[in-house]
Amino acid sequence: MAFALEMPLRILAAAGLVVVVSVAAAGMIALSPAEWWVYAGLSAIAAAAAWLLIRVWGIRVSYDATHLRAVGAMWSRRIPRGHIIAVDREPGNAWVTWRSPSGRIRMTPLTAVWANNWGWLPETGRTRRREFLAHLARWASR
Repeated sequence: MAFALEMPLRILAAAGLVVVVSVAAAGMIALSPAEWWVYAGLSAIAAAAAWLLIRVWGIRVSYDATHLRAVGAMWSRRIPRGHIIAVDREPGNAWVTWRSPSGRIRMTPLTAVWANNWGWLPETGRTRRREFLAHLARWASR
């Protein structure tokens, strides 16, 4: 089973990042006689935004018979089912707590399932997230 960010949210995130890349590129063109560090800074911003654009498009949480895979904006985790200790069931605080092979307890955010309490997400989206988290918690506890 998998949960991915809804298409309108993906498009909104992508549009925002495209704006950042465009502004950085326009800044480099407008400041043509500027110092080298201006170009370096704007290039770094554009590169980071382009990298995030690719990562945001693929944000998801999925699981199969043996592993949970959480793909976020910055990194991804593949967690063995037997190492999962707990799954938070509320979309406002969706984390999975697990134990690493070395015995250290870790927490991984389930970014695709997060929903804040500011009301930007309709109740249907919040319900869909709760149902997915309930399925995930049942799967992890077996």
